[in-house]
Amino acid sequence: MLIGAGLVAISFAISPDLWVRWIETMQLNTGYLGPGYFTIPIPLAPRLVAAVVVMVFAARTDRAWLLPVAGWLALSVLWWPTMAALIAALHRPAVAASRDIGEH
Repeated sequence: MLIGAGLVAISFAISPDLWVRWIETMQLNTGYLGPGYFTIPIPLAPRLVAAVVVMVFAARTDRAWLLPVAGWLALSVLWWPTMAALIAALHRPAVAASRDIGEH
């Protein structure tokens, strides 16, 4: 987490306007529901809290496979198609775990 914080600090020092624009973009997209059937209508604030909790838990328990879950929760708008990327990211650890169980 310190490396990530360091990278954020360096990038902010180099170009703070990009961080301001990114936050504005997040705010503008928050709550966007699109045509209605492509989005998952869960508010951003609780998802960000959940993303931080998942990320901290993943870091403290050495569960890197949870990081895509935290990233997915932190998206400004949850689109159903983004679940495909989440499932793909989680598939490899699940396959590896099933192989480990079969070896015992």
